[in-house]
Parts: sequence; structure tokens; C-alpha cells
Amino acid sequence: MEIIDFVVVVVLVAIAVVLCILPTTIQQWWANHLSFDHFGIRTIKRRHDQTDTLGNFILFACLVFCCLYWQLQDSFMVIYTVLFGISFVLLMGQTYRISSTYPKKKQNSLILAIFIMSAIAYCSAIGLWNGHQILKDLPVFQQSLQKHATSSFFYYVRHYEWASVILSGLTMFYTFYLIWAQFKYMRLEDTFKADTLIFFWIKVIFVSILSIGLGYGGYVLIAFAYYL
Repeated sequence: MEIIDFVVVVVLVAIAVVLCILPTTIQQWWANHLSFDHFGIRTIKRRHDQTDTLGNFILFACLVFCCLYWQLQDSFMVIYTVLFGISFVLLMGQTYRISSTYPKKKQNSLILAIFIMSAIAYCSAIGLWNGHQILKDLPVFQQSLQKHATSSFFYYVRHYEWASVILSGLTMFYTFYLIWAQFKYMRLEDTFKADTLIFFWIKVIFVSILSIGLGYGGYVLIAFAYYL
């Protein structure tokens, strides 16, 4: 593990502690000002249902970023971190809102579940599990584009960087989906996305395994396919 990775882990642990010990007044301010109330919630009369147009729009914007991030060269990781950070802050606004009446232990358990899901997803997207492979592969892929090498079928057989770029974009979008799916559900249902907190933790463990699978296992498959 590199020094920067160790710093990231330490910062994440510190954030988890802070989120759990925040005074109730700050939690209430967070919930009131960063949960958007009913803004963007639209009623679909023919289905007798509601949809979160705001959440859907932001998720679509995140999808566009994940499809085009490779054009941003070295700055894409900073932009991703900012976008993910904002997404997480907004999700925590919803978390504090729906858990304001919970007993402290139950609230902290929900906060930790949301945080662990988000933190593992973020670490997967930035490449903490695979040695930040995308930072090595993206410049090579961009050079291939400049040389028009990608127009040849044999490029995709001989080079793996294009698969790394796609995998990285898919992993980043998966992290955004996890955040905004929870955000939309909490807004529309006023509760977390499970019948009980125990089942929610089971879901968190499952989606976290998928995050690691994309961030680590995906590159293992690429290495196996290309005999790296």
C-alpha cells in the first residue's frame, strides 16, 4: 500500500468517526439544508407512483461523466472525487433526516452501513485495490487514440488498455448508482432500503463485495485474458 493510500484510509476512518459523533443540531441542519425536501419529486398519475426527477437527472449526469472521463486526462480522478464527495454529502443529508427519530445506536449503525458502502465503493473506483492501474493504462490508451491504432481490430486483441478504461468507467458509475439509488429511495420512502437494519447490512456487504469485484476482480480477469 502506497503512502497516499494509507492517508486515504486514515481520512476515511476519521470521517466515519466524525459522522457518528456530530451533535444533533448539526445533524438537523445537515438534514434540513441538504436533503432538497420535495424538490424534484414528480407524481406519475397513470401509475399512481412518484419519481425523483432530480436524482435521476444527477445520476444521468454522472453516467455521462463516466462515459467521457478518459478525455479529461490526469484531472478525471480529482473531478470524480469531488462529484462522489458531493453525492455522499447529499446522501448523508437524507440519512440524518430519516434517522432523526431513531435511538442513537440504531442511527449510528445506519450511518456506518451507509459510510462503509460508500467508502469501499470509492476505494474501488480510485483503484486502491489494484494499484491504481487506470492511471497507468489511460495514458497508453490516449497515445493509441492519437496514433489511430484503435481503428484496427487487432489492437483490441493485442492491447488491454481499452478494457481497463471501460472497466474503470463502469466501476465509477456503479459507485454513483449505489449513492443515488439510496438517495432516491430515502426521499421517496422516508426509510432505508430494507425491511430491517440487519437486512440492510446484508445488502451493504453484498454490494460492497461487488464493488471490490469490479475494482480488483475485473483487473484480475483482464490480466488472465491478456496473459499479463
